[in-house]
Amino acid sequence: MHLSDSSDGPGTHDSFVPVARSAGILESRLGDEMVLYDVDHDRAHALNPSALALWRACDGTADVTELARRLTADGDVVYFGLTELDRRGLLESPLPSHVDPRRIGRREMLKKVAVGGAVGLAVPTILSVIAADPAAAVTCRTAGQTCTGGASSCTNAAAGDCCAGLRCCGGGTRICQ
Repeated sequence: MHLSDSSDGPGTHDSFVPVARSAGILESRLGDEMVLYDVDHDRAHALNPSALALWRACDGTADVTELARRLTADGDVVYFGLTELDRRGLLESPLPSHVDPRRIGRREMLKKVAVGGAVGLAVPTILSVIAADPAAAVTCRTAGQTCTGGASSCTNAAAGDCCAGLRCCGGGTRICQ
């Protein structure tokens, strides 16, 4: 994000130029949305078309006023979207906290759109989830893996920590079978 001179003076929301983060981000299209996977933080972010358009427009060449013009959107809608991108670490640098005291929340933005009908860009929406460590996601042992519990004979062996339908058995090292 680059700070630029603005005729509005310091501290206005128009005085910064956001840059979308691309390092450590994997993209995957999912219908009309885009899922961005942050490999550094193991988080997946689903961006609706409006949030995606804003993220892509953050190329380091436009301030908020220019972004709003390019996206034919209300400045508050753009600022709200930038705040959402920032909260999820999808901008190169965080938004300066002093940039605009008029930060607008989701509830206020939805009211503004419902009452005033903000033009252009719909409300940018991002759904984020923490990706589980693959090893932590598995709660049982699969066929051929070592296991605990069970018995040396597979005839009457219990499941132990094996997945459904398998038994933990074997002499010495027990295996899910």
